[in-house]
Amino acid sequence: ADEVRRVSQIQTTDLGPDEAAAELGLSAVLRVEDGIVEVLPATGAFARTQELQLLLEHPTRQAEDMQLRLVPEGPGWRVQQAVDPDHDWVVQLRAADGGWRLHGRLPKQQHAARLAPLLGGGTG
Repeated sequence: ADEVRRVSQIQTTDLGPDEAAAELGLSAVLRVEDGIVEVLPATGAFARTQELQLLLEHPTRQAEDMQLRLVPEGPGWRVQQAVDPDHDWVVQLRAADGGWRLHGRLPKQQHAARLAPLLGGGTG
């Protein structure tokens, strides 16, 4: 899902959003249950009025990937969407403007996952 460039036969990807998330100390909890997808802030200062983009990637079938728009609601962000619990999901959460990015993995038959910057930081 990330833009990948090849430079001298080496693949590169923009880590700026990951670095920004680490600098801001961001981490979050993804909760998926009863047809609701919810993200709750754990650490760092999130812009609470902005929408978030959530990418759920199927580990082997790209056609089953889901891109969701979460809106601020209650203590976090939510959207009504059923998520298949029968396999793992690779998770990526982004600011609507792409300024930061968090990563995680939602294991098969689990209802929650921790999302953190790829490059360390995000303690909590």
